[in-house]
Amino acid sequence: MQTRVAMCDNHLGGTDAIVATMVTVMVAIAWTLARPSLSIAADVDDGAKVVARRCAQCHGSGGMGDGKSLEELNITVKPVPWPDKDRMAKFSDADLTQIITHGGKSIGKSGAMPKFQNKLTDEQITDAVAYIRS
Repeated sequence: MQTRVAMCDNHLGGTDAIVATMVTVMVAIAWTLARPSLSIAADVDDGAKVVARRCAQCHGSGGMGDGKSLEELNITVKPVPWPDKDRMAKFSDADLTQIITHGGKSIGKSGAMPKFQNKLTDEQITDAVAYIRS
């Protein structure tokens, strides 16, 4: 161990520099964990509007995966019904955000779920996830 410290002393400006760097990193981590969340506050009512306009065609008005577009496109893989809390619990909010933003394939699910990146804002996606969870 002393040999490694001696090597670091020679390359990084000494033990004091190493300790200072470690303290700086630890303070940065602590600050990141302690600060208030910068996430977007979700609005379920706005999410309902997004879902009605952009999602109901396939997912149906009640989120059962019975929308008319699925029939028209002859899609055989049905989406997980949103009211099925046990099956929906397998997806985190981050998973749902990923699916909506980058499509089903982004997490190894059906490519029939299109990506809405550049079609919905981050706020709209957050609102939609809140509505789906409600």
